[in-house]
Amino acid sequence: SIPLGQKTYQPCGDLRISFPGSGGFTAYSRHLDLDSAVSLVTYQSGGVTFKRECFASYPDQVIVMRLEAEGGTLDFDLAYRAPRAISTPRAQFSEGATPQTTRPTEWLQREDADRPGPDVTIAADGAHALLVTGSNEAALGAPAGLRYALRVQAVGDGVIVANQKGITVSG
Repeated sequence: SIPLGQKTYQPCGDLRISFPGSGGFTAYSRHLDLDSAVSLVTYQSGGVTFKRECFASYPDQVIVMRLEAEGGTLDFDLAYRAPRAISTPRAQFSEGATPQTTRPTEWLQREDADRPGPDVTIAADGAHALLVTGSNEAALGAPAGLRYALRVQAVGDGVIVANQKGITVSG
């Protein structure tokens, strides 16, 4: 049997990680192991080798990202950004249609990391964690008012500070 349709889903937002003072990347490499469901990114900058490894576990309801700096320190800021609205020409994705390269998809950033939205609460949850709660807006067939919560925790050797703006890791 053919399903009537796929339920629509919306992300609960983006976690934005910024690395102040980084630049001049070399030896950039990406790897995805489908058997273990692990993605790996490595690169070098300023004589330091950086490594980012990610995996997700549905049974545990967790997404894990491990960041490392070999030969230096790892300094970054992590902030939450509420979901972004997008506008896509329907004809571009209809069955049998050729993508409309002359009409690019218009990506509209609804909110930035500094303004999470009226229904979003961001708070420190202990010294090293951030708790974000909120609800969605009606879009793409998903009704408004669906509640979500996400918790981000930083574990490491450096100084970790969590507040309503995000998490800062130094050293």
